[in-house]
Formats: sequence, C-alpha cells, structure tokens
Amino acid sequence: MQYLRWIRWTVAALVLIEVAVLGHTAAGVPSARAQVAAAVGFDPESGAASDVRLVSFSGFGGGEVLDFVFTDPNGTPAAAEDVLHAVSQADGTGAFNFTPSDWFEGVVSGTWTVTITGETTGTQTTATFTIEG
Repeated sequence: MQYLRWIRWTVAALVLIEVAVLGHTAAGVPSARAQVAAAVGFDPESGAASDVRLVSFSGFGGGEVLDFVFTDPNGTPAAAEDVLHAVSQADGTGAFNFTPSDWFEGVVSGTWTVTITGETTGTQTTATFTIEG
C-alpha cells in the first residue's frame, strides 16, 4: 500500500515539474511562457546617407511578414510605396543591410524613424537612426 502511495506522489510531482518547466497549462495553473518585446536597431545608428547600416529586429512571429515604414525628419514617409516588407526567420528575428541613399530619393539629413508592424501578430516597434549632412 505504501508503495502505491509513493508512486502516486511521484507521478504528481513529475506532472507539476513538467507544468512549471515547459509552461503548459493545466486546470487552474497559469502558463509560465515569457512574452518577448519586439525590437529593431541600426548599426551604425548614425552616418552618411551612403553608409551601409545593418538593420536587425526581433520579437516577431516566426515567418511573419513585417511592414517597415521609414519616415524622414520632416514626418514624410520615405518610400514611394510607403511600406516596405520583410519576413522574419522561424525564431522571429531577422537582419538585412540598408543604405538610405540606395533605397530613397532625396535623402535629407536628420533623425529618421522606422516603425515595424507584424502583419499577423500586430506586434509593433519603432527605432531611429541619424543621417549626417
């Protein structure tokens, strides 16, 4: 009898450990999964319009189509189509090289803004970079 009781307690303990470690939900047990905030960055953050910058992003859905809206220092969308697109990798991250003078006509000096929005999740983040005159 003691042996069966020990087995029941062991199984119950293993189930609770699984719930805690894997973040599964059970009746009345909240999930332990963490939410990752979206982010975007430029490297370098400032430079000439002809300088290549690495744009890297994270915190989006895997394979999600992302809308990039670049806004110049005057508040005007910089692309003729207004929205540029990329697709995140399976882990929700991605990166690409970006040269402002190759992408946009009439690049002006000052602080530019990019806003990225995930088309599926609606996740959004914003960052700035500076074009030196």
